[in-house]
Amino acid sequence: MASIIRSRLRYLYLFHRHFSASSIPTPENPSSILATPIPTPDNPSSENENPSSILATPIPTPDNPSSENENPSSILATPIPTPDNPSSENENPSSILPTPIPTPDNPSSKKENPSSILARKQKSRATLALLKSESDPNRIIDIARAASLNPMSPLDRDSLSIVISKLSESQSSALPSFLDEFTSRPDLQSEPSLSHLIILYGRAGMLDQAIHTFQHLDELSVPERTTRSLNAVLSACLFNNNHDKLIQIFHEFPKIYNISPDINTYNTVIESFRFSGKSTSAYTILDEMRREGIKANANMYKTLLSGLYAEEKYDDVEKVLEMMEKEDCFTGTSPHDVRIQCLCRAKKAREAKALFDESIASGVQLNSATYTLLIYRFCRDGDLEEAKRLFDEMGEKGCVPSGSSYFTLIDFLCQDGQFDTALRLSKECMAKDWMPSFSTMKLLVDGLVKDLKMEEARKIVGKLKERFPNASHMWTEVEEGWPQQ
Repeated sequence: MASIIRSRLRYLYLFHRHFSASSIPTPENPSSILATPIPTPDNPSSENENPSSILATPIPTPDNPSSENENPSSILATPIPTPDNPSSENENPSSILPTPIPTPDNPSSKKENPSSILARKQKSRATLALLKSESDPNRIIDIARAASLNPMSPLDRDSLSIVISKLSESQSSALPSFLDEFTSRPDLQSEPSLSHLIILYGRAGMLDQAIHTFQHLDELSVPERTTRSLNAVLSACLFNNNHDKLIQIFHEFPKIYNISPDINTYNTVIESFRFSGKSTSAYTILDEMRREGIKANANMYKTLLSGLYAEEKYDDVEKVLEMMEKEDCFTGTSPHDVRIQCLCRAKKAREAKALFDESIASGVQLNSATYTLLIYRFCRDGDLEEAKRLFDEMGEKGCVPSGSSYFTLIDFLCQDGQFDTALRLSKECMAKDWMPSFSTMKLLVDGLVKDLKMEEARKIVGKLKERFPNASHMWTEVEEGWPQQ
C-alpha cells in the first residue's frame, strides 16, 4: 500500500508541474485564452437512498516510483497557503491559484487551452486515486490541500465527497477547519462556489455552519443571494434529515432575502415531506406553485407518489395520478410505468411486481426504465434470481435492455460472487459499446482471478485498455496486484 501511495503522489506531482504555470491565461501564453468548454460527466444519484447516503465514487489511477519519505504537500510544485501551511513569501499569488473553471461568474476562465483542460482533469483523477487509497486523516487533509480542490469542478467534487466521508467516519476534528478554509480562497468568492460549500457543510453534518455561510454571503463578496444558494441550504437540511429546519427556512428566508423560489426549491421541499412521512403536506406546495404560475413536472409528482406509496395512502395516490393526467405529465410514459416506478422507490418490490404482472397480462407495454427500477429493487432486496428473470423477460416482451439495466445487474451479480453470469452480461453490453464503471469491472476481473479464470480476466482488461487507452495505466495497476504465475 505504501508503494502505491508513493507512486500516486509522484504522478500527482508530475501533473502539477506540467500545468501549474501554463494553465492560467497570461499575455505570455496566448494559447491559454482559447474558449473551450469543460466536459461535465453525468453524476446520477440513487432515487432509493436517503440523500445523506449518496456519495460520489472516485476513480482509481496510476503507478510510478518515487521517494519513500515524501509527503503530499512537499512534492507539489506550489504549496497551498493555509493557516497551517503558509506559502513562500516571494510566491506570485497567481501561481498558487488552481486552474480556473469556466463559469458565468468567471468569464476569463472561459479562455482555456484544451491541453490544460486535459491536464487538469488528469490531475483531478490522480487526486481521487490518492484520496481513495488513503485512510490517515492528516494525510487526507494534506492531499486535499495540496490539490487545491475546487467545488466547481465535478471531479473535484467527487474528491471532496471522499474527504468528507472519510474524515466523518474517523470523526476527525480537522474537517471543520478544512471546509472553513474555502471561504477565504479568492478563487471561490462567488455564489455558485459558495453554494457548493454550503452543500459540503451539509454532507459533513455541519448544518449550523451551512446556514451561517448562507446568512453571511454578503461578507464573502456575494452581495445578492439567489435561488442557487437558497436551494443549497435547503439541500444541506435534507442531507441532515432536519426537516423542521428545512420547512422553517423555506418559509422565512425567501421573505428575508427577497428570493423567489423556483421549481427546484419546491421539489426539495416535497422531497423533505416524502422522507419525513408527511407527503400529503405537499398539496399546500402544489397550491402555492399554481398561484405563482410554476407548473409541477413529472419528477415532482413521482417524488410525491413514492412518499404516498410508502405511507400506504392509496386514495391520495389515485388523486395525484388524476392531477398528473390533467396536467399532461404522462408524456413518454404511462400511468402503469409511473405506479410501478414509484412503488419501487417506496421499497415495495412485491407490490410493484404484482402491478407489473397485471399490466403485462392486460397487454400494457412497459418501458425499460420500469424494468430497470424493478431489477434494481429486487437486487437491493437480495432476490437476484427474480432480477435475472426480469432481465431475461425484457427481451421476450420486446423491451430492449438499456445500459443501466446491464450495469445494475452486473454490479450486484459481482457483489454476490456470480462472476460467470456477470461475465456473460458484460460481454453483451460491451459488444453494444456500453461500458460499466471501473469499480464494477474491477469487481468482475478480480472475481475471475479469484476463481482461477485468469485468461478471461486478461481478455476483459485487454478490451478495456483498447477502448480507453488513456486509462490503460489504471488496469495495469490492477493486473500488477494479481497473483504472479
